[in-house]
Amino acid sequence: MRKYLDPIHPRFDLCDAFNDSECAVCVLGRRSVERYLAAINDESVADARVRQHFRDAGGFCNVHAYQWLSRGFVLETASLYHELLQALASKIGAHQYHAQSFVDRFRTFMDEMLTGATSKHQSERCPVCAWLAQTESMLLITLVTSLDEPDFRSAYLASVGLCVPHLERAMHLAHREDIFTLLQDHARTDIECLTAQITEIIEKYGHQDQQALPDDEGGIVARAVAQIIGFRGRTDGEKLR
Repeated sequence: MRKYLDPIHPRFDLCDAFNDSECAVCVLGRRSVERYLAAINDESVADARVRQHFRDAGGFCNVHAYQWLSRGFVLETASLYHELLQALASKIGAHQYHAQSFVDRFRTFMDEMLTGATSKHQSERCPVCAWLAQTESMLLITLVTSLDEPDFRSAYLASVGLCVPHLERAMHLAHREDIFTLLQDHARTDIECLTAQITEIIEKYGHQDQQALPDDEGGIVARAVAQIIGFRGRTDGEKLR
């Protein structure tokens, strides 16, 4: 399914997304998720591999399950989750009680809680999270390697740059110090500008009983949030090594 959904020319897609007011990787990642969900709905509900991944993962994660539901895929949801519910019923029924002290249970619980997120096999991750992680990795590799090209570099420097989660991964990928410094300096400049705008808003409304900001100023505050956490629906992917 990926061959139908990946950007054909990620370098040009990134250049185009630099014109947006958000992190370009967020913009393209969000579009990729939307296309992926639509593809599951339109073409892949009957795909055995998709259904198997879905069952192995225990369905979509909380974020992407509600994103899927918001698209109104009723029959497809019934089909996917009916099969999952049957599998879960069998799994729950197979559990057996084992005598163990509360202290030992608590210790096991804490160990699983602390290590469970990092020990999950790829096939056990939410399918949409796994898709998004792969898409973001491809886009970030393309972005960092394309910063050698003058036109691409100029387009990036004219953009708002990357949100902090994507910036940190891009800096980790930087293959030369000048690329690392370019990413770092551009982010500092954008954050300083955004901070100054937020400061003006606080000084303007800080002593007023203001319930809502005008659209333009509310947009600045929303962008500050997005700059820190990325787009709504994004999950924290594993760092590239």
